[in-house]
Amino acid sequence: MAPAAASAAPAVAVPAGNRQVQLSAMASEAEADAEWQRLVSHMPGLLRGRTPMVQRADVAGRTVWRLRTGGFASIAEATRFCQQVRAQGAGCSIASF
Repeated sequence: MAPAAASAAPAVAVPAGNRQVQLSAMASEAEADAEWQRLVSHMPGLLRGRTPMVQRADVAGRTVWRLRTGGFASIAEATRFCQQVRAQGAGCSIASF
């Protein structure tokens, strides 16, 4: 589980919390890192100041790399964030696993 490198210094204060959202699941760690960069380019206002978390998981006999970000104080806050992400055409779900 190696975290991906953030592309820029935080420009916004991100609340400290323990809730996470998942933005995608990719076949490799490199693909997850590249997806973070693509999403940051596509929606910098939402992702600026957020830290990517890339986590290895074994699902149904295969390895996937989950791309997540966290720091949400509540499920409601994470849900609002996901709604904004989906409005920009990307996937997002509350990480419960």
